Amino acid sequence: MSSGFKVFMVQIYNNFKARLEKFSGTFGRYITIIKLITTDSIWRFKKESFVILITSFLGVFFQIWTIGLAIYYARVLEKGESIRLFSHVFQIRTSISFLIVCGIGVLLSLLISAWLIYFSRTRSLALRHRYEEYCARRVLSLFGSSSTIWSPSGRSFSDSNIIFRLARIDSKNIGRVMWMLLDTIIPGVTLLAAIGVLFYSNAPLTFLMLVLFGISSIFQYRISVMGAKNSSLREKYARGASTEYQRIILRQKGISIPLPENESWFGKKVFMSGHIKRFFDAQLGRLKAIENSQLVSNILFAATMFVILLTLGSSIILRGEGWGNLIVYLVALRFGLVNMQQISKKVTGINRFYPQIKRYFQFVENTTTPPAINGDRVNDYCITTSTNTIDGSLASFKISKGCKVGLVSSVELNRYTLAFIIDCLLGHSKQAVNSALSSIWFMTSRYEHIQGTFRESLGLPGNYEWQDLCKEVEEIETGLLDRLTAQLPNNLDEQIPPDKWDTIDKDLKYSIALLNALRSNKQWVVIEENVLQSFSDNVLKFFMNRLSDRIMVIIFYSNVANLEMYREDVITVMSKSEVIGIGSVKWFMENQQKIKDIIGNVLVKEAKRGVVDIDSDDEFEDEDI
Repeated sequence: MSSGFKVFMVQIYNNFKARLEKFSGTFGRYITIIKLITTDSIWRFKKESFVILITSFLGVFFQIWTIGLAIYYARVLEKGESIRLFSHVFQIRTSISFLIVCGIGVLLSLLISAWLIYFSRTRSLALRHRYEEYCARRVLSLFGSSSTIWSPSGRSFSDSNIIFRLARIDSKNIGRVMWMLLDTIIPGVTLLAAIGVLFYSNAPLTFLMLVLFGISSIFQYRISVMGAKNSSLREKYARGASTEYQRIILRQKGISIPLPENESWFGKKVFMSGHIKRFFDAQLGRLKAIENSQLVSNILFAATMFVILLTLGSSIILRGEGWGNLIVYLVALRFGLVNMQQISKKVTGINRFYPQIKRYFQFVENTTTPPAINGDRVNDYCITTSTNTIDGSLASFKISKGCKVGLVSSVELNRYTLAFIIDCLLGHSKQAVNSALSSIWFMTSRYEHIQGTFRESLGLPGNYEWQDLCKEVEEIETGLLDRLTAQLPNNLDEQIPPDKWDTIDKDLKYSIALLNALRSNKQWVVIEENVLQSFSDNVLKFFMNRLSDRIMVIIFYSNVANLEMYREDVITVMSKSEVIGIGSVKWFMENQQKIKDIIGNVLVKEAKRGVVDIDSDDEFEDEDI
């Protein structure tokens, strides 16, 4: 019996310990995230935040002062005392003049309070918008200037949907969370002040109130955790729900179905199962978190009122006095409970956005460009193959300055995949990859012009003039200079509309862009072969000669007709996340069909996935509650 009891107690202890460790870990992560966003938002805009908090505090102060004035007037009126004010004596019970003075004081106090609170709230909304804009700008800036782009767990690299969500949706939610945090500081201070007054009025009863607060906090914590969980589930099923909606539309578009059967099919098959139902369930759970928090707060309010009336009321009845203390206690309690309710609501609301906050800061912290390496820069690199190689492949191949690598890839080159491709190419060697990424220039055939001036688009220095560009273009090919002067304005600081940029010859745009690579001191130049196809023989020869002191990687996809045209030193084949073959052009041609089967299948999978893998999470966003 004793042994069984010990085992039972050990199980209880282990269970309690596991729950406590889980709670500590979860709570610690939440605190870390809150500290991070507080430092990044409120502390970053500390002057604006200070003005908002001071005006909000003064607004609440004038409200409290007004209530205190009313309580004081009621007490003096009850006692029938007279008041001296600036050499005038007023009989409270009969003086209309003093009543008017008090009324004017209350009116002015409430008007000042209303203006201060309005000022604080409007400034808070403006700061929220400013921080949201800052977050979106930081996402796009990091994305545009970094060689290593963060990707979610389980994915090899990021994509446009993720960047769009970070810049458009997550940045909006981060701004919303900062606004909520600002909105909890003054209620928190007011709550602490109210607790101080409550302890001063009746310490034992206040201690009992704190016990009730502690019990309610357990439920509030569980509600917050469920809110965060439903928020994650909502994001998880949003993509699938969007895909199901798209399939429904395609199905309805292509066939005629009678209305009764159509409605029955919708009810049974679409909205009662699958991702759509799971999405709506998670959405409902996410929205209910606020109402559940409100319910707990209201239950706490009812319980505290019952305890106060039972304890203080019975004491007053027995002693025949203490009504004034009861009024003070109830007013202080009212401030305490209302502000605690507001804090609980805001904390629960903030917790609903925990997944978005976490994802945003993961992106900010992990989207980087390795620092420039001077003394320890790697000059000699080694391409290595995986264990599953194509027959006749080399195990490795050393590359250095002046080497041209033809890379037949199943992964399209862009800013998302750049680090992934280099990582696969260099055999996942961290030092080599960091060295390469710290000094790399890349370009794809989908080269777009940003909204702005020509100088801004190309990142040209301030002392670089139109004549300098003309000289460089003339060195490439005489005919290219004629087209440059005909198709572009002779002012680098002039705005170029996107529609005008689209009319410029491709080879001219690519040539101007590649001049940037020549002006840079980047060790690596990675470029799509589609770009080189647009060049004339003279232009191609010019750039091949001028880039002969760099490590050049030319990326081919399904079209490999121009292999060996660029005098590649080695041909490398990459499939998924590994190099599966290294060799000469002859080796590649001998194994071309086998390589085509592997690469072709991967490209088809990627293309199919791109059609249905649609993230329309923004369509399902709810507004502030």
